[in-house]
This record gives sequence, structure tokens and C-alpha cells, in this order.
Amino acid sequence: GFPQKRVAVELLSVTLNTKTKRILAEYQFSDSGALQIGKYANGVTGDLRISPDGIVARDKAGNTTFALDGADGSAVFKGEVRAGSLISGKVIVGDNSVTIDGGTKRIIINDGTNDRVLIGQF
Repeated sequence: GFPQKRVAVELLSVTLNTKTKRILAEYQFSDSGALQIGKYANGVTGDLRISPDGIVARDKAGNTTFALDGADGSAVFKGEVRAGSLISGKVIVGDNSVTIDGGTKRIIINDGTNDRVLIGQF
């Protein structure tokens, strides 16, 4: 008779355990074009794309929720950004009408034509 067909149900190894869904050791990445996590489906699911050009995430409506530009370091966030602390030389709010400059220790509020509130040494 013919041998009975055996189907692998799970893969267990020293570095990867698919039964517990755990990575047990370090893996090295090789050069690759890009990595996509999830598959975008309008109204159903978003996705995340990682490439040498940066990282982009979309929600299920197709809106970019965050993007990191690999070329110039720009970052865009749709939602709230939180941090335990923030270190920055200059913070520009909105349409450049409020500037908080840690380097010069100044706060400037501009009405679109003139500086109206000046805090610090000028």
C-alpha cells in the first residue's frame, strides 16, 4: 500500500515557536525592498509599510496616521503625541504665529504682521 500522508501542523525550532507564537532568539535582517504589515482594505483594515524611504501607517479609512520620512527625518502624526519629556531647540506652533525658542530663551506671539507678545530678552 501507499504510505499515509502526514501534514505538518506546527513548526517548533530552537529560535521560533509557532505554537506559542514567540520568537525565541535574535534574527538578522537582510537588504530588502520593503515590508508591509497588514493589507489595506477600505473601511475594514489599515496597514503599515516600512521601506528605505521611511515608515507609513494608514487607518481603515485610508488616512495616513503617521509617517516618518527616511530622506529628511520629517515626521507627521495624525493623533496626539505624548512624551515623558521633550528636548527641542525651537517649537513653532500652528502657522508660525507662536514661537518658543529654547536656544535664545524667547517666546514670541505674532498677529500675522507684528510681534505682539515678547517674553525674554530682545
